[in-house]
Amino acid sequence: MAITTEDVHKLAKLAKLRFSPQQAKRLARELETIVAYVTKLQALDTQNVPLTSYAFQPSNTMRDDSVEGSLEPETVLSNAPKVTGNYFSIPRVIKNTKSNGHKFKQ
Repeated sequence: MAITTEDVHKLAKLAKLRFSPQQAKRLARELETIVAYVTKLQALDTQNVPLTSYAFQPSNTMRDDSVEGSLEPETVLSNAPKVTGNYFSIPRVIKNTKSNGHKFKQ
């Protein structure tokens, strides 16, 4: 199947993209190579090939769900620059601005 630069420009318009003539020519060649490869793959006999979801059979993908110890709040917060109670205290990120008619409260 021959893919022309006109085909590339039609696809580009649908995707709201723009390509220079040189880019369209290169993309036409690349798309033609891809289509030729897919056509070659379609010729393969896959009747006796079992369905797979992985290229190889994974092992040990799930670990046992076990309860483990956790750190004490004092240990976790010991390196924090600023702490309020048992929480990290960080500077305000969202300032008091209007956005779509909504006002953020301080």
